[in-house]
Amino acid sequence: MSNIIKVIATSLLVCCAVNVSVAQFTAVRILQETHLDYYRYSSSNLSQISQGYIHPDSPTIQVLKMLYPSVSSYLLPEHAKHIEYNLIMAQMSDLAYIAAAEKMEAYIVLAYNKLPSYRIYSETQHFRRAYSELTDMLEDKVPIDLKRAIFVVEDAFTFGKLNYDSYLSDINEMVRLCKLKIKQKKLDPNDNMVKNMMLFHFLSDTFKVRDPVTEKLITRYPIRYDTEDFDGSKDANNFFVTKLLNTGVGQCNSMPLLYLILAKEMGAEAYLSYSPRHSFIKIKDQNNSWYNIELTCGYFLSDQHYMNSSFIKAEAIRNKIYLHPLDEKEVIANILMELSYLYRREFGFDEFTKQCYEKAMPYASNSKTPLRIKMEYEDYFATFVINMLQYRNLDEFKEKDPQIYDRLVVQGIRKTDAELERYGYEDMPKEMYEQWLARMREKRNEYQTKEQMNLRKTVQ
Repeated sequence: MSNIIKVIATSLLVCCAVNVSVAQFTAVRILQETHLDYYRYSSSNLSQISQGYIHPDSPTIQVLKMLYPSVSSYLLPEHAKHIEYNLIMAQMSDLAYIAAAEKMEAYIVLAYNKLPSYRIYSETQHFRRAYSELTDMLEDKVPIDLKRAIFVVEDAFTFGKLNYDSYLSDINEMVRLCKLKIKQKKLDPNDNMVKNMMLFHFLSDTFKVRDPVTEKLITRYPIRYDTEDFDGSKDANNFFVTKLLNTGVGQCNSMPLLYLILAKEMGAEAYLSYSPRHSFIKIKDQNNSWYNIELTCGYFLSDQHYMNSSFIKAEAIRNKIYLHPLDEKEVIANILMELSYLYRREFGFDEFTKQCYEKAMPYASNSKTPLRIKMEYEDYFATFVINMLQYRNLDEFKEKDPQIYDRLVVQGIRKTDAELERYGYEDMPKEMYEQWLARMREKRNEYQTKEQMNLRKTVQ
């Protein structure tokens, strides 16, 4: 087991130490590798517990409230009594009471279908506030605001350290410059293609416009692709729109999202779309012909290009998983999934992960992301239980606990995996995606058609 799983797995052992306060327990859970010195018992404690008594302020009850906040407060004393009694008896009998603690916690997890919660960390409140804002948008309690939705997710990961006013100022300035050049070029400000081509020009080319007040030439350079950490594996901030605004460097998550924010602010019609491991922008002209704006290389690409170069099955096209233009709520639902990803990257899996994908599913029926995260959650849940019950492998788990095995593995992981396969979902290996990106960027000049050149010239 990883260190963090070991810490969680032995949490109920620690909370049984009547001399350990909740504050002490929190520090122990985070910092201690072993918990043997924190467990104490006395004959009086054992006598009280044997008679069915446990103090309502018992550290065991307090910690259970934190780790399993959804468990009824009426049931917590019974769980706490059972835990304390059995652990005391285990130690008195010189048994492996850490293993006993793990097993008892496993059955609480199974009974309530809940992993231990990370609410114990105050920083999680930032993620829950972001979740609340996103769900309000999905449920039409407030109007959808894409720029706000993206900001609250990225701000949650930094624990509230981002500056919203500065973020809005950067966006407003970009929109102002694009509108200014449309006016100076005497182009139609209501034409959807004009607005989209100006945005494309602003992000992909060296952009020049004269300030009407100072008469100075304002020059903006194209956004650049992050070749060092394209998937944010080294630093999740590299995945963020706020980082792209601050540095001019982004990748296939932040670039299309910034474009989409600017399009919404300018009143341009544009859509987010996906291919394996990748996202891009789709727009259409007055003849309803579709164009794919590929900001990572600064050119238009056809659907056929993505189909020939990526892991896209015919079923995925039919089920609108890939190459499909997402509506506003589908975009917000996928942003909610990014919040879930960042949460578990910072803390781990708990009920918040499940809460996120269950909320997103009705609004993103054609997206593979909630289903994929559901399978990852189910896989972690099963692994957590197997480790806590001290089973060596799936075969032993199936033999000794066939009903739980069926529930977690057959009706859980395998069923979700089959559903993903039915939708045509297949992930693209990271190495192949890197090769595809490199090839696309190296050969980007080959994608420039006469039609594309003419479209770009209209705003340059």
